[in-house]
Amino acid sequence: MKKIVKLSLTFIMIVCMIFSITAKSFAAISCGVTISGASEVKKGDTFTVTFNLSKLQSDKGINALMGTLKYDKNNLTLVKMEGQNDWSKPSYNEADGTFVIERDEYATKDGSFLKVTFEVKDKSNKNVNISMEGISVSNEFDEINVSSASKNITVKEKENTPNKKPTTNSGTSSTTTTNKTDSGMEEIKDKNATIVQKEKLPYTGSNTAISIISIGTVAIITTVLFVKMRINNK
Repeated sequence: MKKIVKLSLTFIMIVCMIFSITAKSFAAISCGVTISGASEVKKGDTFTVTFNLSKLQSDKGINALMGTLKYDKNNLTLVKMEGQNDWSKPSYNEADGTFVIERDEYATKDGSFLKVTFEVKDKSNKNVNISMEGISVSNEFDEINVSSASKNITVKEKENTPNKKPTTNSGTSSTTTTNKTDSGMEEIKDKNATIVQKEKLPYTGSNTAISIISIGTVAIITTVLFVKMRINNK
């Protein structure tokens, strides 16, 4: 009887040890967090940064993450926060920046879990910082703390677009080009692309006038000669 009890206890202890070892190895988590996004923005710009799981190692995976979002509130305005890759919309406490984000299925691979949109204030400093601190990830078996992540962003001035001044012709010389057309018109173009059409006088006008004068002269001379001949005959 004693042997049976001892064997039973030994068996139970072995099963408990195996279960404990299996559970611990099944729950082991190793993970990091990185931040990606624009490294240079301008005042007045709206931009996004993405938070990513990095070097995630876990047999089961993780399904919960919490942390504290920190940014320069004097220089940036938080517009919105969105879960990525099946992570839920985060529960965010604006007062202290803490948030919790979850997902139904376990995440077992690296990838983005949170996207945050900011707007740069017009009086922002030249350099701003965005970070996530106090990070921890978990599943049903274990929870671990993760190193903080940080990103520096350079802020530049807005580009001033100069106002275009109207173009005037005062004080400028004008180059005029005249082209002849088949319709007897002259096409006059100046450098401001203004096109003026002017009717050209026909070249035959001067020849007709000369002919009329010549005929008149001949008629007068003929008349004078005819009158002298009549006088001489008498």
